[in-house]
Amino acid sequence: MTTTELLVRQRYILLQLAEKVKNISRACRTLGFSRESYYKYKRLF
Repeated sequence: MTTTELLVRQRYILLQLAEKVKNISRACRTLGFSRESYYKYKRLF
């Protein structure tokens, strides 16, 4: 996998985890992303 593919996969996992746990803050904290990043990725996907 290329670096770009890994980044896309991590972002997708973040979006999936947030849906699963129904808690964006917890999902972001678990994976080391900011909430701002979550909303940015959500817009892009």
